Amino acid sequence: MISYLGGMERSIILSTDPFTFEPSITEENGGVYWDCSKTFIVDIADESIFNELKVPRSAIVTLASVADARTYAIGTKTIPAKVQLVRHLNKAKLIVKCKMLANPLF
Repeated sequence: MISYLGGMERSIILSTDPFTFEPSITEENGGVYWDCSKTFIVDIADESIFNELKVPRSAIVTLASVADARTYAIGTKTIPAKVQLVRHLNKAKLIVKCKMLANPLF
């Protein structure tokens, strides 16, 4: 699910192909962060959704686990994820870019 931030109070639910999500820890001069960037293969969305996500938008992306019914959030209100949708022939790519201060899986 994609929940827009910054005035657009709207949520979009997309179906994805099976995937694994493993954020990587990175250390730089500013400190430690979790790189949660990932490209998801999703089913073709409505044309209006493609128009909204042609350019990167600030959002919180919520992933739902089928195995144990838990949810995981990528991005926060203070440090949102940037999401963009790119069309392909039969599917689309949801590109999520986010660097978080804490591991979203815990």
